[in-house]
Amino acid sequence: MAGQQQALIPEGMGPGEVYLFTPGGNSVYLRSGGEIELQGKVRIQGSLTVNGEPYAPCES
Repeated sequence: MAGQQQALIPEGMGPGEVYLFTPGGNSVYLRSGGEIELQGKVRIQGSLTVNGEPYAPCES
């Protein structure tokens, strides 16, 4: 992995938190409280579980 020191960190970023970003504005922010913040297009390849249950989209 390569990186550079960023000019601005997210406001309120705490110890142990991780923030990855691209020049295009996409980012992954792992917060200390267990929250994951994604910015940009999200693509999942493989299975997805939500609260321990396999995800199934609504058929409306």
